[in-house]
Amino acid sequence: MKVCIYSRISENPDGTSTGTARQERDCRELAASMGWEVARVYREDDTSAFGTKPRPVFEAMVSDIKAGSYDGLLVWKLDRLTRKLKDLATVVDAIETGHAFVRTVEGGINTANGGSHLLLTIQAAIANEESRNTSLRIKRKHQELAENGMHSGGGTRPYGFSADWTAVIEEEAAVIRNIAAALLAGESTLGICKRLTTPTVSGKPWHPTVLRKLMTSARLAGCREYKGIVYQSESIPAILDMETVERLRVLFRNPARKTKNAFRNSLLSGFVKCGNCGSTMHMKALPQGKEGFRWACAKPPVGKGCGRTTVVNAPVELVVIEALLHRLDNPALAEAAEGADTSRQSLGAELVAIRERSASLSQDHYVNGLIDRNTFLAAYEPLKARTDHLESLLAESPVAPAVSEYEGKARILWAGKTLSERRALLGLLIERIAILSFGKTGRNFNPERIAITWRF
Repeated sequence: MKVCIYSRISENPDGTSTGTARQERDCRELAASMGWEVARVYREDDTSAFGTKPRPVFEAMVSDIKAGSYDGLLVWKLDRLTRKLKDLATVVDAIETGHAFVRTVEGGINTANGGSHLLLTIQAAIANEESRNTSLRIKRKHQELAENGMHSGGGTRPYGFSADWTAVIEEEAAVIRNIAAALLAGESTLGICKRLTTPTVSGKPWHPTVLRKLMTSARLAGCREYKGIVYQSESIPAILDMETVERLRVLFRNPARKTKNAFRNSLLSGFVKCGNCGSTMHMKALPQGKEGFRWACAKPPVGKGCGRTTVVNAPVELVVIEALLHRLDNPALAEAAEGADTSRQSLGAELVAIRERSASLSQDHYVNGLIDRNTFLAAYEPLKARTDHLESLLAESPVAPAVSEYEGKARILWAGKTLSERRALLGLLIERIAILSFGKTGRNFNPERIAITWRF
């Protein structure tokens, strides 16, 4: 008689497979005592029988049994095979179709004897309930740890912190502060990733998704977040203040923020607009035999513009850079930026305070049961509306550039900036660069064709 063995373990952190090996050994001993041939072993490590993730090995085994490949299935205990009644029904259908049996080493299951189908169902129901209870206990434990501001343990060490979250790694914290400043200064995530020389915790290069997840974590402000509620922590040190983290969250949630093709090879890409129709102009190579590029307003089907405006790139860049450096050298710019930054800080502080009140309300309703649903909603909904309004204001208000350092030495500092940093600074000060048309201009470039709309 030919049988197969199925073994499974939910967690296997060390990768040694000792748990499944012990199950297999006991099943082989049972097969040897009965004189059965073990044709194949189906082994699954780090796989839950209660969760929703696919179980490819289990599914392959069921398919083979249903096809009549084996006379029987041996498993150490029923909960190794399944903890869900739905999966049990799949197994029962397979053994009935394939004329096979199920036998366990522990638990007394043997469907070769007619009365074991009922026992099979009862034990599966018990295993299912045990898994549900375990899941509830684990969730409650994680919630309790979060409420106390404590790390739940496990997982990869977060960038900037020790493995237990109780100490800051200063070299990495300095990188985080630099990233935060760059993001708030308008630099793109991809641009930042390209210039970062230190790797992530895993040793891999930075990716925008990884960067975004890091920079929006409440952990950076010394807090613990669980299911959308932020809890203060006495054990997690802060690298940034909560106001800065909130500003970063608003920045990434802004639907107007471009997430694709953010890193460009041209300083002015995305800024140059057609003065006739307002469409974004695109860069094209100059005719054959000439070096350089030109900006063109493309009409359908290539673009969405009027097709009437073109200009050579090099002189436009020179004019824009000169105007930018002149503005950076002006002391009045720093005063205007300081006023805008104060306004943003005020909005950010109010947003943090409202989020704290919302979190407290949620805890009183969902966790502590101190207020009923109607009372909760009556207090929470106005706070949610105010939160949305503040986020909208922060998303629309320009980020004030840190320009005081440029006064009197703008050219020197500009020369040391990367393309990504230059584009970020440009985006903070300039809203758009319109190329106007004055009819036939001949071969000579007219600087008056360039109309810059400044943010500050």
